[in-house]
Amino acid sequence: MTRKVTYFLNSLSGGGAENGLLTLIDSGLFRGTDLNVLAINIGDGKIEAALKQRLSEDKLTVMFQSPNMSVWQLLGALIYYPYFLLKTKSVVAILSLEQTNLIGRFWGHLIPWVKIYSFEHNIKYSKKLYGPLLKLLSLPVKGILCDSKRTEEAVRQQWFINKDISSVVMPLFKAHTNNDAYKLRQPLSEPLRLACAGRLTAQKNQQIILQAVASLKSKGVKASVTLFGEGPDQEMLKSMAEKLAISDQVIFAGYDPKWSERVGNFDFYVQPSLYEGLCITLLEAMQTGIPCIASPVGEIIVYGKHNENMYLLEHVDGSELSEAIEKLAANRDLCIRLSKNAKMDMQRDYGENAMKSALNQSRNMMQLEG
Repeated sequence: MTRKVTYFLNSLSGGGAENGLLTLIDSGLFRGTDLNVLAINIGDGKIEAALKQRLSEDKLTVMFQSPNMSVWQLLGALIYYPYFLLKTKSVVAILSLEQTNLIGRFWGHLIPWVKIYSFEHNIKYSKKLYGPLLKLLSLPVKGILCDSKRTEEAVRQQWFINKDISSVVMPLFKAHTNNDAYKLRQPLSEPLRLACAGRLTAQKNQQIILQAVASLKSKGVKASVTLFGEGPDQEMLKSMAEKLAISDQVIFAGYDPKWSERVGNFDFYVQPSLYEGLCITLLEAMQTGIPCIASPVGEIIVYGKHNENMYLLEHVDGSELSEAIEKLAANRDLCIRLSKNAKMDMQRDYGENAMKSALNQSRNMMQLEG
């Protein structure tokens, strides 16, 4: 019997959690199931077209054609969600991100025949209230899917009443083979070209990159940064670039799902996040071999090895970041080592075999074989 599955997410925006759904579909997690995707709102709509390429039109439902989440939308979703489960005859529901987990877990107490699985993407929630509420509602959750080992450890300890709940690490990233997008150049670009990809938010901490570019400028070192992504901090970052007198050195490239194919235009990739789960964009950069500089947070602590496959910052501030950039620019041998080891580590830890193992564990936990 074909298992009917609902994947419930906040929006169709182009964030890591949302793009991760495309990876799960392409990798075969839902093979042999009847999959329906339900989103509370359209968000920025970046993955809508890609989802429609993978699902028939009647398998994708968006409740509100609005870019921003509101209380009224959450109330509407709270009412519509159980109706959707009944209409689709779903027996499994996967809840991605905090708002959908609140709604899905609440109804899990009332419709226990639908097995609920929570997909956790971060070591901390965006609002302090979410954690205690989600823990209070956590008993109906049958199992946890986590984007990384660090996420798994954090959420199991803090936000689930049942400490024996099943969990599987299911990274939302699969390393490509034969990725030749990046070739180390000698000499490096003039000015130095930096790249960073991800939502423009406080979590991603892009203002530190702007401070580093300004610091380099004060030392007579020319550098530019291209920010791939959109988000609520965009206007703040533009204003900050103007105040630092580096507007001509900061490029806002917008959302580009294929940004990593353009790394050949850059010298270094920078990820100064304040907190992370897996951090897919950093993995995407590492698999190309571009030398990476990152903050030691979330799963980055696990797969990031200082001076071996990336440069890990000790103190995440503009001054230290500018010094790290100068160190890499002056040490070609170190850049070669970081590049070679990063590509090798990505293939070993996130390649075909690793993905197959995670998929099998996830399908077994959720009993998707029918």
